[in-house]
Amino acid sequence: MMSEAGLLERKKEGVRVFYRVEDRLVFDLCELVCGKLNRDHKVLSEIEYSI
Repeated sequence: MMSEAGLLERKKEGVRVFYRVEDRLVFDLCELVCGKLNRDHKVLSEIEYSI
């Protein structure tokens, strides 16, 4: 699905398949998601610590 959307390049060699990030947007999305998870974790940790 991601290769069909142009986000990844898929290259088949025999029985192996190699993927490569084709669109830099993938890295931006990963940074956004990781940043959100880190902020959520920090907030939850602060709440648990204050209880």
